[in-house]
Amino acid sequence: MNATHLFQESEKRAALDQVLTSATFVRASQARNFLRYICEMELRGLAHTLHEYLIGVEALGRPNAYSTDEDSSVRRRAFALRRKLDEVYAHELAHAPIRIVVPKGSYVPFFIANQASEGARDAYRPSNNHRAGLSAA
Repeated sequence: MNATHLFQESEKRAALDQVLTSATFVRASQARNFLRYICEMELRGLAHTLHEYLIGVEALGRPNAYSTDEDSSVRRRAFALRRKLDEVYAHELAHAPIRIVVPKGSYVPFFIANQASEGARDAYRPSNNHRAGLSAA
């Protein structure tokens, strides 16, 4: 079962808004842009199209000539985004009903019940139909 489909769009948007307006994210414009972009793509049913180049150009403002081989900024930002998400849910949004997770190796966000254990979150991997956008990020 894909945990993302357990919630209504309005619930997912509320979870995204909570993160984007948190003190942890309010001054982190690149992380906000990254998260907003990938979540909007998921909400529109386009998560399967997410990949490093697309995020670099459309979310982070890289030029069309941007090369993912020469510029690892998307991978670095994905790593930082995961850390910020962990931080916001550890402190500011510890009791939020929905948690946004971006599993390592993917840029596809998942919305899961926040009661998920630390081990379950770390072990969560996207289903085969959401494997687009895989990377070492």
